[in-house]
Amino acid sequence: MEILSNNTNNITNNITNNKLENKIGNLNEFNYKTAFLLSGEHIELPFAELKALLEINSKSEKQDKKINKDFNIQKYVKENLFCNFSDNALHNKENPNKSNYVIYNENLSCETLIKIINRAGYVNEAHKVLYEAEYIEESDELQKTELKSAEDIINNIYELLQNIEFPQISGSFAVRVQKLYKNSKLKTMPVERRIGSIITQKMNGNLKVDLKNPDWIIKVIVLKNKIYLSLVVSKRDVEYFEHNRPHMRAYFHPGCILPKLARCIVNLSRVNENDVLYDPFCGTGGFLIEAGLIGCKLIGSDIDYNMVNGTKLNLETYELNDKVICIKQLDANEAESYINSLGLTEVDAMITDPPYGISTSKKGDMSEIFDKLCFLLKKGGYMSFAAPCIMDLNLELVELYSIKVHKSLTRYIHVYKKVN
Repeated sequence: MEILSNNTNNITNNITNNKLENKIGNLNEFNYKTAFLLSGEHIELPFAELKALLEINSKSEKQDKKINKDFNIQKYVKENLFCNFSDNALHNKENPNKSNYVIYNENLSCETLIKIINRAGYVNEAHKVLYEAEYIEESDELQKTELKSAEDIINNIYELLQNIEFPQISGSFAVRVQKLYKNSKLKTMPVERRIGSIITQKMNGNLKVDLKNPDWIIKVIVLKNKIYLSLVVSKRDVEYFEHNRPHMRAYFHPGCILPKLARCIVNLSRVNENDVLYDPFCGTGGFLIEAGLIGCKLIGSDIDYNMVNGTKLNLETYELNDKVICIKQLDANEAESYINSLGLTEVDAMITDPPYGISTSKKGDMSEIFDKLCFLLKKGGYMSFAAPCIMDLNLELVELYSIKVHKSLTRYIHVYKKVN
């Protein structure tokens, strides 16, 4: 069996280390809004993951700028994050009224955008918005409004590109029109050619067209009644999640959460690099793998001896042994003494997916076990977990999402925060 994990420690660095890194030029000096293209694989999780990643990374940028220590990053992100809506949005089958192009009214550095995409499960791309405009398509409505047609807006973009100062990026580029509004009548090829020609002339040869393998992609994003001209700064590595599914690991057991969802749940816990993360029902180590790949220190336990050994094998295969504090066979009721034995009184975050329908502890039901686990979480820390029912804990419920697994099983993704 082929396991594509010999270089998985480098997976989350692929974008950072690629040919874009030295071609950013003065892009960070321009005060552009940020935009993100979500995967649309779930009605709520991609947006929730993005929000969590922005809280982590925007806070880091604000701290670098010495913002007041009482600054509320959750409130700030919520107030500055906008989701476009469309009556016929593509790529969001569960919620056709919601497009997957999200605007963040903040100028984040290219380095921060790369970090966000490197960590993401359901966030596909990060953009710098060069231009945005509203338009209207219906000819009869054009007479009743000051809004212009899509073609007029594109003509404005042509004129804009000829007159504005363009960031001094270098390398090669391609222009792509992406219609997130399926009824758009805009013809893509002429737009791509014209914009590409203007940019080539404007950059005096510093940017050359390469349609097959460009360093930069400039996108015209078409929504219902809105068009964005954006520069793609970072794009998620789609191959990792495809080629590292649970059945491809050194140790596999049915019922594992897929890596993309596991990465999302890890991100919902708002963990930072070097934070201590504990999974008390670690199974085959899916959460620990994803947490280790983003730099967390790992503690795991499981009542099943085979699972513990399987987790150790998987972490070793992914070259994550340097991130492991301890993985041990353990009844979850004994978690406190286990953590204390490691010289710790608390952990930064907990993430888990307890087995369903079987005995996971020699004594005590699941709610009692989780109540005990709450005491091990640091103040301000998050506990993210999946369960077959909604569970009420002695923590603040921040978010709750549901995922239909099959006819008889729905997973509820809980995100709790310890505020006291």
